[in-house]
Amino acid sequence: MTEALIVAIFTKKQTYGGPEEGGWWYDEGELVPEAQKYALLFTDEDEAFRYARSLNGGLVREHNEEQPYPYHSVLSRRAEHWTAKLLDIDEFTRTYSDWGPWS
Repeated sequence: MTEALIVAIFTKKQTYGGPEEGGWWYDEGELVPEAQKYALLFTDEDEAFRYARSLNGGLVREHNEEQPYPYHSVLSRRAEHWTAKLLDIDEFTRTYSDWGPWS
């Protein structure tokens, strides 16, 4: 049986992780409520990747280009950047922050 995969759109922001090694940052975010209509369930991994790439290349890119600061800017916390992620069911039930550098 093929594992079910979900493609959904999440916010994406850089969060300061600590001062070690000159300082480090990690991604965190949450499901974008107004973009839930784009979330789809797949059983074919190739189809899921194609759909995530199409979202990231179209809708997500257009949204991010409208933001006042680029993602890696120190001011990006004042913007809301999106990303389409492909997740299995177990990953989808956890929060985005649970996928930090320690997981």
